[in-house]
Amino acid sequence: MDESINQNMDRIAFHYDELVREENDPFRDPPEMKEYMEKWDGKEFFSLLDLSGKEKVLEIGCGTGRLAAAVLESCREYTGLDLSPVSIVRARENLSSVPGTPHRTLLCGAFPYCFIPGKYDRIFSSLTFLHMEDKEATLEKIASLLLPEGKVVLSLDKTRKEDIEYLDRFVPVFPDTPVSIKKACAGCGLKITKRIEKENASLLLLTF
Repeated sequence: MDESINQNMDRIAFHYDELVREENDPFRDPPEMKEYMEKWDGKEFFSLLDLSGKEKVLEIGCGTGRLAAAVLESCREYTGLDLSPVSIVRARENLSSVPGTPHRTLLCGAFPYCFIPGKYDRIFSSLTFLHMEDKEATLEKIASLLLPEGKVVLSLDKTRKEDIEYLDRFVPVFPDTPVSIKKACAGCGLKITKRIEKENASLLLLTF
C-alpha cells in the first residue's frame, strides 16, 4: 500500500474510533436520526439488494452495525468489514442480540488491501466509497469477491466534500459520482445496471 494511502487510512480509522468513544453510534441513534440516515440508503437501497434469505453477504464499511441489523434476518451468511477497530468492537456488542443468521463475521481491515475469504452473492456499501482513494483497485477487489450472478449495491454521497471537518479532526475523502464509478469499472467487468437518485445520495446497482 502506498504510504500516503496508509496515512489517510490511519486518519480515517482514528476519526471513526473517536466517534464511537464520543458515543456517536448510528446503531443507537434515536428514531429521528435513524430516519435522517436513511436519506443515504433506506428502502430503495434494500430493494436493490434484493435479499431472499439465501445469500452470502459482504458489507464494506459496516461501522457499528446500523445496516447489518437490517439484513441479518434476510441473508444466509453475513460478513462485515470496517477500518475502525473500535467500531468493530461496538458492532459485535450491538449485533449480539439482533436476531437473524447465526453465520455472522466481523472483520477489521483496510479494503481493498486486506484478505477476505470466499465469494459473495451480495456486496454492499453505504457512505464508504468516499473514503476509498484508489477506486479502480477497490472495484477490482469487489469484482474478485463477487459470484457470477451476484449484485453490488453502493450509496454515493452527493455532498462532494474534499474532507470532513469534525471538532478538531480533518478526514480526507475522495468523492464519487455515477460517472466516475462507471469509468473506474472499465477494467473489472462490472457495470451499472440500475441507478436511483435520492436527496443525499446516488444509489447504484452493479453486476457483471
